[in-house]
Amino acid sequence: MKKVQEQRAYTNDTPFDDRVHMQANIEDMRASLISEYLYTIGSDLYQESLRRPVVDFADTMRLVGGPRELRKPLNVGLLFFSEQPDTYFPYARIEIVDKPDPTGIGMTEKVVVGQGDRQLRDTISYIRNYVVKERVTKVRDRAEAIRAFNFPPIAIEEALSNAVYHKSYQIREPITVTITPEKLEITSLPGPDRTIIDEDLAL
Repeated sequence: MKKVQEQRAYTNDTPFDDRVHMQANIEDMRASLISEYLYTIGSDLYQESLRRPVVDFADTMRLVGGPRELRKPLNVGLLFFSEQPDTYFPYARIEIVDKPDPTGIGMTEKVVVGQGDRQLRDTISYIRNYVVKERVTKVRDRAEAIRAFNFPPIAIEEALSNAVYHKSYQIREPITVTITPEKLEITSLPGPDRTIIDEDLAL
């Protein structure tokens, strides 16, 4: 009974990402995905990750937890380094809905799946290639043209990164990106901290 109470207390006090996932195994994380991520961010651990087994190296990266005799992956490790995180966290995906007309005519949908970091990169790439448009206006007597975007790429990348990294994966809803001619709307539950008001964002 005491152990059950201790586990409940641990769950209540520990952020969801840092909790042990007892239904999965360390081997469910892929060494290749860990190495790919370390290479992308330019980490000094990249070469080391190529030589060590995932069970050993995941422990070094603090992606596992639990007692020594029963080590298990943390939720964050499965979210970002398993090939199909939605196996463990239903609806852990990004849905892109493009609505060029308010009536729904011509609407397209794209579902982006895979490990978390790859979902983010693939979604940013899709939006850059198929949604973001640039208008170049040449100005007389000026060497530089005026360049304007329908949606600012840097702002989209920042907003999507926040949506992926700060989503509550306990909530069984996908991240959605809804695109209309007037706006691009990103929904990631539970959303901004309730203590933040519109006036704070306007500062």
